[in-house]
This record gives sequence, structure tokens and C-alpha cells, in this order.
Amino acid sequence: MPKVSVIVPAYNTCDSFFRKCIESLVGQTLKDIEIIVIDDGSTPEQGSDAPCVRLAKQYASADSRIKFLQQDHKGVSEARNLGIQKATGEYTVFLDSDDWFDTDALESLYNFASTQKSDITIFENYRDTENSCQAFKAFDSDIKLFENDNLAELIKNAVQTNPLHCGIIIGVCCKFYRSDFLKSNNLIFRKGISLGEDRLFFLNALCKRPRLSYLSRPFYHYRESEGSLSQALRKDFGALVANSEKLIGELPLCDIYGIDRTRYLSWLYTDMSRIVYASLIQYYLNPQNKESFFESRKNFLEFINLDATQRALENYNQDAFTQRDRFKFFLCKHKLFSVLYLFKVKLSLQRKILCRHK
Repeated sequence: MPKVSVIVPAYNTCDSFFRKCIESLVGQTLKDIEIIVIDDGSTPEQGSDAPCVRLAKQYASADSRIKFLQQDHKGVSEARNLGIQKATGEYTVFLDSDDWFDTDALESLYNFASTQKSDITIFENYRDTENSCQAFKAFDSDIKLFENDNLAELIKNAVQTNPLHCGIIIGVCCKFYRSDFLKSNNLIFRKGISLGEDRLFFLNALCKRPRLSYLSRPFYHYRESEGSLSQALRKDFGALVANSEKLIGELPLCDIYGIDRTRYLSWLYTDMSRIVYASLIQYYLNPQNKESFFESRKNFLEFINLDATQRALENYNQDAFTQRDRFKFFLCKHKLFSVLYLFKVKLSLQRKILCRHK
């Protein structure tokens, strides 16, 4: 049995990113590992495999620790589920195919998790752009095991997502799982969820009362394209809000950990309000959205009129947002889209001025 299974889902990953990802695993100081690469139906090039598929086959033929699997395009959740099913390691960790690990990551995590006898070890990450590499942390370094107040704070920040933690708490790739814990509790990613599947997976894991530890070191390099947030256009925010309320609201975390239900719902609605805010930035007020004012207003009102959206805007924790953000929520709650639209006009003008001065 290998000590660690690394699950790497891939879909049309460019060859330079994929190569850096796999090289960071092949070169780990811990050699007793297996690397499970799952291609999620990458698009073939004319007469040839996709670059990441071609590279994966080459690596697998050269290193017996690498297993290469393929599936039709079903999404990252099902690719990770296949990896969990095939993993044989004592511990399991996830790595996205355009990111990479520090060289001593798996050895350090294995030794720490074994010493702490933890089911899940949370660790820290870097955010890498073309010009910078910044380390992030979520808790003080003296935390090793989550118990009592520390555990309550962890649950709060998993339900009421704290953006300052940069995915450390909710992100699947900043967790080192004991494989028996995953398999004995049948923990898998829910199919058909395109955003927030990591958080739901972790919250479901919390419902199994795992022994949780924290290693205050960044190991994971998350590759971040500058400006990607403002460039992402998506229309499914209504479904995201409704699904968040239904799926997370139904979890038995309150009963398991003795959390006051009103307090729990306040955390949930705060996170849902962040989805409302994301909808403004990434869709309704995004200068790249070419919908007319009237079409945008119609879609916006359909979203804001949802019962789940209204509950979120009524019950979110105002201390979690800036005064400027709360003002936008006020405009949303009262359906003042004409005023909100001025922000889009302002952003469009700023972009034109910047382009003119390049």
C-alpha cells in the first residue's frame, strides 16, 4: 500500500501547466506514492490526443507510480470520485492539473497526519500569478488539533465562507484525508454542481465528526490568472443560491455540534449573500456582458425575486461586509437595478480610458 494517493483531474490543461504539476509530484521527497491522473474527456487535437493526455500517457509509461484513467466529459466532481474509488494509498490528497505542490509537501503532511492521528489535516496555500507568489493562512500557528472554540470557529468559516482564507478551509486541495475515513463514510463529490462542490464535500465530511488537525505551512501553489474574476461570465447564480440554501441548510451540523439554528442560518445566508455579490461582479455589472439594460434588468429581477435570495438579503451578517458592499445589497434588496447599472457604466468607461492609454 502506498503512503499517499494524489488525485489529479485534468481537462484540456495546457502542456506547460500540466508538466509543472506532474513534475512537482514525481520529484516529491516522499517516494512511496501513487499519482492518479483522470482525464475528464479532454478535446482531441486533429489526429492526436489533447496535449495533457499525450503527456499523461508519456509520464505513466515512464513511472509505474502514475496511473492514467480516462472518462467522458462529466466534470471535475465525477473525475475526483473516480480517483477516490481507485486510490489505494493510506492517505488521499487532491491536486488540480494547473497547480503544483512544494517538493516536501507529501512527506511533511504524511508525517504530521500520522503523528496527530487525524482524519483530515488542513494546510495552507500560495496564490501564484505571473508576477507574484503570496502565502495565505487561516488560523494561528499554535493550533494543531481543532477542539472546542477552535472547532466552532472552523465550522463557522466553512459555512460562512471567509474570503480572506483563500480557499484553505473549504477548498478540497488544502486537505490531507485519511483514505479509510473517506471510503468508510462513502464521501464523494455531489454530481452536477459547478461551483461550491469543494465546500459541500468538506461540510459533509464534518458531519462524520472527523479528527481534524492543522499544519501551518503553505504547500499548495494555486495558479491564479490575474483579472479572471471580472472576466468570468456565468448565469446560474439563482440556482447556486437555491442549492446552497437547500443542501447546506439540510446538513445535520447543528444537531451534531450543538450549534444554535438561528446562528447557523445567519452563517449560511451570509455566504449566500456573497453569491449575490459575485453575481453583480461577474455577470450583471460585468462590462463584458453585452446584454442590453432591459435584458439585464429582467434577468436580475428574476434572480433577486427568488425566495432564497430575499432570505439571504434579509438575514446576512452585516459585519462580514464593507459599507460599500452593504449599499449594493440594499440596492439589490429594493430592486434598484437602474442605480446598480451605473456601476457597470463606470467600469466600462474606466476600461475604455485604460485601453486608450496603453
